[in-house]
Amino acid sequence: MSRHAQQSEGSSPVRPAGTAALVTGLVLAACAIAGCIALPIANQDLAPARTQLWVCAGGLLLAAGVLFYAHGQIVRQLAAVHDEGQRNFAEKHAMAEQLRRQRDFTETVLDTAGALVIVFDRTGRIVRFNDACEQLTGYRENDMFGRYLWEVLEPADGRTMRAAMETIDAGKVRVRAGASRRIEVSWRASDGDRRRIQFNITVLLNKIGEIEYFVATGQDVTELRRNHEHLLQLATLDQLTGLVNRSTFQNTLGYALTGRDATGAALLFCDLDGFKGVNDTLGHAAGDELLVAVGKRLRRVVRQHDVVARLGGDEFVVLCPGLDEIAAHRLADRIRKAIAQPYGVTGGEAIIGVSVGVAVAPAGSNPEKVLAEADSEMYRAKQRTKAGTGRWTPPGDRLSPPRPARLTDL
Repeated sequence: MSRHAQQSEGSSPVRPAGTAALVTGLVLAACAIAGCIALPIANQDLAPARTQLWVCAGGLLLAAGVLFYAHGQIVRQLAAVHDEGQRNFAEKHAMAEQLRRQRDFTETVLDTAGALVIVFDRTGRIVRFNDACEQLTGYRENDMFGRYLWEVLEPADGRTMRAAMETIDAGKVRVRAGASRRIEVSWRASDGDRRRIQFNITVLLNKIGEIEYFVATGQDVTELRRNHEHLLQLATLDQLTGLVNRSTFQNTLGYALTGRDATGAALLFCDLDGFKGVNDTLGHAAGDELLVAVGKRLRRVVRQHDVVARLGGDEFVVLCPGLDEIAAHRLADRIRKAIAQPYGVTGGEAIIGVSVGVAVAPAGSNPEKVLAEADSEMYRAKQRTKAGTGRWTPPGDRLSPPRPARLTDL
């Protein structure tokens, strides 16, 4: 602690070292002067008066010496105070310069760091928005200062952030110093682009333990999430039709029949009739268009929460949780009617059919056996129709009646 601080904390004021000597000198001088004036008046005898005057003169000399000493002490004390003041001024100036350098260094680090850094207060108002944030979002720090953080987030994330900040600001949540939390939000840039940002938010408390600021350090994970979603699609979806693939469907079927919340399900196994003939006649590009169109029609026919999957080739399956046998057969009829409608594909018009096998299983059933049963029912349905039919019409003959052709099933 500095001398100035120690003096400030003392209970009694600091007195100069020569104060006591000065007071003593002044008292002696006053006494000597009073004696010099009073003694000759009181005693008219010349000889005793001379002696008394010498005594007064001695008192005056003593008082003068004491005053001179006090003067020296006071001068030295004032010089010491002046020097101390100069040193304190120099120290404070050095501290201010150091703080300025630290602040400039901190600003430089914040602005040159690759990480996104946002500082906002307990109400959610932004007080710091570094260069990385400006470059990513297109917003300037001056434009962002004082704005609420949730104003530039996607609506769903913004509502969540606002509710959390209002809860914290109301004192309903106690947060310890240095506490942090990781969140991921969608940021709306100035050009309308949506960026996915992962933030690590740290709490800064004031001296009395109240929340003062939040420091959010983040990184742009937009491309990472897109790559992740792409890989997820490759692993779970059929790349041609966008429907669920075989492996994902098998997992879903197992969960629907043997999962914790299993309620049983109806399974419709669909195999296209006449697809091979259309594919061979019009080409594989037209065949791919036909498969995509079939997938879309199946999605339109079934319920929103039903699962439509492509097992491979021209085989599709529909999983309908909680659907009974009567409703499952009605759905199979709607699928046959929807698939039988003509298709406009490259090279002409295609008409195909579909054989549907239905299997309804309660919760706890073996998924592989249920799938095999639906497959067997599909083949029996195909045998009952004796053969699938398929035909196509060249573009130039669209106005003439289509020419039916017997095609061999795949």
